[in-house]
Amino acid sequence: MSWDLEIAIELDEFSDAARLITAMVRLSQPFLGRLRCQEKGSGWTHLTPVFQAHQLDPRDDHASFFAQTVARLRNADSYLKVELLFEIEDVDLHLTPVYIYIFGSAHTGLSEYGRRFPVVIDFCNRQRWKGNDNLITGEPADEQFLVRWLTAICDRVRPRSLYVPPEENVYVPCNYHLVYHNTPAGHADDLRDLASLALKGGRRSGYRDARRRYKPLLDIPGENILFCRRAGGRLDDLKNELRERRPILEKLLDGLEVPDEFVETAALSSTRIEPMDTKTGLGIIAEPFLRYYSENFYLHMLHLLATQ
Repeated sequence: MSWDLEIAIELDEFSDAARLITAMVRLSQPFLGRLRCQEKGSGWTHLTPVFQAHQLDPRDDHASFFAQTVARLRNADSYLKVELLFEIEDVDLHLTPVYIYIFGSAHTGLSEYGRRFPVVIDFCNRQRWKGNDNLITGEPADEQFLVRWLTAICDRVRPRSLYVPPEENVYVPCNYHLVYHNTPAGHADDLRDLASLALKGGRRSGYRDARRRYKPLLDIPGENILFCRRAGGRLDDLKNELRERRPILEKLLDGLEVPDEFVETAALSSTRIEPMDTKTGLGIIAEPFLRYYSENFYLHMLHLLATQ
């Protein structure tokens, strides 16, 4: 379990990582106090060697620098750590860090802790984003700021997918606090993932990351970390709903198509779900953000498939 708020991102092209960094820097310039980055070697410990370190002027345009740096990561067993230090309104100078990790294609990344992603944004401890502080601009550093920030990233970069997983970092689709895909097909693939994890678990589904250790959701008695913080009636309702939809889950694994309009209908009409205000792609936000999960969105799609 991690107390950090880690955002996982998949890109269409590896080189898009440079555009992502540049977009984040430009979005944060009004409250960006410092900008640093390190090119680091293989492994994922405090002993990982630092190849190069750079202190950058946060007001300058570093697009070409980031493009060249990211290009060196292609096929490399190394990674880039970019540190954005946000200025917080306080009596004394107070900086809160946000980290961007870009993993070379030969680097193991965070595969032992979650799904293998080439890009992770780490907002550090979730408690820092409860709205107790203001940015130097006066804007509350709260969860709604994070939603606006991630929406702007999706608009500017249009990643293939962006996931806000639960605190437990359990990558089961119905657990996401927010999920964006640049096409409805991404959400349909999530629904197939849910079917596979519910009926077969991770090992039999052939996952090559931490999900391979997941047991079939419908075979797990009582409470389990795979269901995150659900308990009692809420957990029972979710399991019962999935059991009732077993025929559709099985058909999904047999190749049942999910029409795009079903994805869009579920995004617009599911309870406790708010569509992201994006100009491209489709994102859904569980409300209240970071305290509820996206289960109603996926259950609604299953209902539409069962009643078509």
